[in-house]
Amino acid sequence: MNRHNFESYKDRYETISLERTDDGILTVTLHAPNDPESPVDYCAPYDWHYAHVEWSYCFFDIARDYHNEVVILTHTGPDFIKEEQIVDIGVSVPVSAWDKTQSHGYWLQMGLLGIECPVIGVVKGAAWVHAELLTQSDIVLCSEDASFGDVAHFEGGFLAPGDGVQIAWPSVLGPTRGSYFLMTGQVLDAQQALNLGVVNEVLPVDQLLPRAHRLAEEILRRPKLVRRYARIMGTHAARIKMTEQLGFGLALEGLSSAAPREMEQRAK
Repeated sequence: MNRHNFESYKDRYETISLERTDDGILTVTLHAPNDPESPVDYCAPYDWHYAHVEWSYCFFDIARDYHNEVVILTHTGPDFIKEEQIVDIGVSVPVSAWDKTQSHGYWLQMGLLGIECPVIGVVKGAAWVHAELLTQSDIVLCSEDASFGDVAHFEGGFLAPGDGVQIAWPSVLGPTRGSYFLMTGQVLDAQQALNLGVVNEVLPVDQLLPRAHRLAEEILRRPKLVRRYARIMGTHAARIKMTEQLGFGLALEGLSSAAPREMEQRAK
């Protein structure tokens, strides 16, 4: 019995809409809880890691469904995650809470990289938190008003950047540019992202999904094993790095969450 058929998980998640064509093109749209028309709400109304948890489980469901032929990973507009959505993340997180966060953070990255069919990422507007989930795709498209940053860690003063961004961004930008990006709060606009190799194409927002589907259809013309093995080879180095470094990074990120409380105590 196929325990991971599409019907078994397509309506399971409150922060994700899943639609699949007859030829296996799966569109994954991240959005607000129970509201497919509203943008990702990373912190509310449940708790800040609610989407974090759901996405980690959903990526594994997608990865284990052999009938997903191409994945288009996107989100409800106008933005992915903006700065105001991550206020107070990481401030004095209790150990018991961080243990869960560390586990979900690990499987979030490994679940995404575990998808063995080609992935096309589609980014609209500001992607200032976990943009690497979209930009680690095999092909990345973005809107003309897109921007990329990491404001939830070093720049926000809350946490050391250890939940995968410290691996993904230096891999995309190079070690020197990647460190600068993470430690200065640099925000890349769409043209800069294109020039630096973060994205492959910049398009008007209404052309993004049609272009993604055309690319998916082109990919489908290749034999299934060619498609799958190209994806597996393409993600192999990233999976090794995540396996070796992600747990260590998440542990240090958790330790760094005590820093704001320390500063408050010194100020008294």
